[in-house]
Amino acid sequence: IEQGWAPTLMQKKQVLIYLKKNSSPYPQIVAHNILTSQERILTSGTTIDLYPRVLPYKNNEHLVFSRYVDDHNDDGTVNKLDKASLWSIPLTQKVLSLDIFPTAITVTAGNKADLFPCTNEYSLFFSR
Repeated sequence: IEQGWAPTLMQKKQVLIYLKKNSSPYPQIVAHNILTSQERILTSGTTIDLYPRVLPYKNNEHLVFSRYVDDHNDDGTVNKLDKASLWSIPLTQKVLSLDIFPTAITVTAGNKADLFPCTNEYSLFFSR
């Protein structure tokens, strides 16, 4: 995978999720089908999306990642000096096959720096 980093694998499908550098100002999160080499861009690259993780939830897997969207320190730009919130995208077959960006759902409020999501069978954990 060229210009990609921070890989995470889906457990139920042969799909690798990773960050990819492109022409947009920030990296995009991409789903790469390992069997077919087809790629599906999951985020637009207009926000800072980092630390992608594939986490089980109920009968599905979800992409959970940190997103910087608000200028918390009032310096006029959104960057990693601001506070991230956690966001989620359900990794359904429909989401992985559409040609439009899926809707990401806010998981945490973003008033603290929520980074490095992980889970066990019962709970979502992250650092602040």
